[in-house]
Amino acid sequence: CAVLVAENDSDTQQAKDGYPGIQANAGREASYEKHVESKVASSKVGLKMSATNGGGIDIPLEAADITVQPALQESDRNASDYHFAKRYTADGLLQDVALRRSFFRDVLRAEGSFLRHGVGLSACGLTYDGAHITREQSLRVRSHSNPSKEALHICLLALVISRDGLARALLSVEEAVAQLQGKATALEAYREAHPELCGFMPWFDAAAGGRPLEPEVAVRYNGMLGWALYFAVHVLEDAGEQDLAERLRVHLDAMRTSAVRLAYKGSGKVASRVSVAPRGGRAPMRSEQNCEDPFAGELFCLFLDLLGDWGELPP
Repeated sequence: CAVLVAENDSDTQQAKDGYPGIQANAGREASYEKHVESKVASSKVGLKMSATNGGGIDIPLEAADITVQPALQESDRNASDYHFAKRYTADGLLQDVALRRSFFRDVLRAEGSFLRHGVGLSACGLTYDGAHITREQSLRVRSHSNPSKEALHICLLALVISRDGLARALLSVEEAVAQLQGKATALEAYREAHPELCGFMPWFDAAAGGRPLEPEVAVRYNGMLGWALYFAVHVLEDAGEQDLAERLRVHLDAMRTSAVRLAYKGSGKVASRVSVAPRGGRAPMRSEQNCEDPFAGELFCLFLDLLGDWGELPP
């Protein structure tokens, strides 16, 4: 996303490696409620990352039709060549603006091959966590996902709609609108199935329409989703897609009106994880661990500060 947002900068920016990692979720406090600490058995299977274990969906590469479209200025490229990076050098990318744009366009065209139903998207339109390429013959899709993955996808789709440029190497404006329509439908079904979560999403099974895989919600990831929806709503309004913007706004508003009630503990402290009873009826269980990291946790705190409903502050 940073590449796409900064694509119009004329100055060459030197890449900076070694961003310090942020260690989050080092462990849960022993005093947290036992029913929150215990995971549903299905989540332990669904969250496995290994390509050799269960929880994935095999898709033959031929059936997935993963291809790389050739860059416009190089007509001799093979459309099925995934090794385009070998045609570039580090010096060339640092010194040649046109070459750099060509490289990013190739990367995005390749990535765009995954932004399709049955490959990177489930049938309902929710985003898969990712996929393994196994034995160079098939993709093993990781059907589990979480709202941070949705946030990235929604932002990319909104970028495609909002501006001409590199983002549209991923897919067309029409395709981006269609995918957001699918997401709006999926989110509507999710809210209907899980009204007690008020639009907040735990780790979920994208292939099962967003079925929760654990009994608690990491609010940090949901802050990312909230801001992505905020961006998409405004982009769609500017593009004249008022109906679609309103459908996504409903989900955003559900999160805005419940965020303080769910996660705010008072005295400036925001829980990093919450658990809500399936049918409501009692106060949410909040983790002792707080949103204190300067990345996703900070994004959720900003979501609370700027967009949350503070009409009824907890004591």
